[in-house]
Amino acid sequence: MPSITCDDRAALVICELQDPNRAMISLTAQYALRAMVLIAREESEGPVLASRIARSEKVPRQYLSVILRQAVRSGLLNSTRGRGGGFVLKRPAAAISLAQIVSPFDRQTALGGCPFGMARCSDEHPCPVHDHWKPIVSSYRRMLEQTMLADLIESPTRRRNLTTIRTTRRIARRAKRSGK
Repeated sequence: MPSITCDDRAALVICELQDPNRAMISLTAQYALRAMVLIAREESEGPVLASRIARSEKVPRQYLSVILRQAVRSGLLNSTRGRGGGFVLKRPAAAISLAQIVSPFDRQTALGGCPFGMARCSDEHPCPVHDHWKPIVSSYRRMLEQTMLADLIESPTRRRNLTTIRTTRRIARRAKRSGK
């Protein structure tokens, strides 16, 4: 099961963006967003392996590798190879906007490109739906720019659940080390 379900703020935003009837971002950008949320949520545990993200989010591993490399090139993530390696946020989650996550993968959508794909769609050279599309794009862009990654991961319920999970993991690791 993917770690993101439509039961918390992160999930609601992602579910709204990926609803096939109202898709605002590509599947690639959805995967990037889901990976970033998972990495941010598990930040205190240390680097997150690509295989962990792929398994948790049900993303094809090679496809995810391309996405994660782009996120590193875009300055969103740091990666470390080898034992203890994986992916971590390059900046605090409070300093990373959804626009910064989506734009490397959906430049046209994130920047509010013309729905007809016209290269010069503007107020001076409008496409047939420009006047109707412009306020939608403006509102969408504002939401992406004003919503930070931290906004999606910080909820009291989520923090309580993460604390329980971390405690359970710690107990399991100790038991494994002591051979119990």
